[in-house]
Amino acid sequence: MLFILSDDQSVPDLGCYGNPDLHTPNLDKLAKGGALFRQFFTAASQSVPSRASLLTGRNVLSVDVLRFSSPLPREYATFPEILRKNGYYVGVL
Repeated sequence: MLFILSDDQSVPDLGCYGNPDLHTPNLDKLAKGGALFRQFFTAASQSVPSRASLLTGRNVLSVDVLRFSSPLPREYATFPEILRKNGYYVGVL
């Protein structure tokens, strides 16, 4: 399982979504052999609250991450933490 998060990236910022001026060969290859989303919804319009929602599976209101500078409270387990506790190797690059 590979979960890639980037900061301040939009659909036009990848070659696999049709941008001929950007060269993203590794992500393009990954998209070709895997899943490429054509529709996607976000829980928030800011990156930090949106990531908090993705990592916890909760609404940004329920984890108290309402602003760009809000830290995720430690009381909420994240997807990688749950995987690690269940025997999966979890790494961050």
